[in-house]
Amino acid sequence: MEAPPSIAKAFLLCLLCLFLYLISFSSAFIQCDLSDRKALLQIAKDLSITDWDPKTTPDCCNVWFGVGCDTNGRVTSLIHHLHGNGVEVPQRLPASLGGLPFLEALYIWGNLTGTIPDSIVNLFKLQNLHLSMGLSGRIPDFLSRLKRLTYLDLSPNSFTGSIPPT
Repeated sequence: MEAPPSIAKAFLLCLLCLFLYLISFSSAFIQCDLSDRKALLQIAKDLSITDWDPKTTPDCCNVWFGVGCDTNGRVTSLIHHLHGNGVEVPQRLPASLGGLPFLEALYIWGNLTGTIPDSIVNLFKLQNLHLSMGLSGRIPDFLSRLKRLTYLDLSPNSFTGSIPPT
């Protein structure tokens, strides 16, 4: 005897919910890649970010605010607002940002100074780049080498020149 369609649908829905629950539960235990963790600690030092404390919260993937990782523990997104996070002195974007080769999204804004570091070109997977509030200088030509870049926001800054063609 076949189960009525409503029971079969309910059973499938329960299986789907269980599957989604297990996927989300297992991803909570992904550990941050050690080389990415090292790069993040250098970025934190360079930008005076104090809320990433490896002593109290050693895993950057699951606990560090503004850090997102893939299922392999590689850092894929970094979102940080420098103004109002205890960072009162304008900060230069550090070359250490280039130490996150799997980064797909980089959003840093507020209380910046200086130019875009050349090391950004090492972020070959970068798709979204938002750097704003205080940067200056020429828009670097190397941005055209970021072949996966689909979103670029450099406002409000004091850049000169034009965005290079891709």
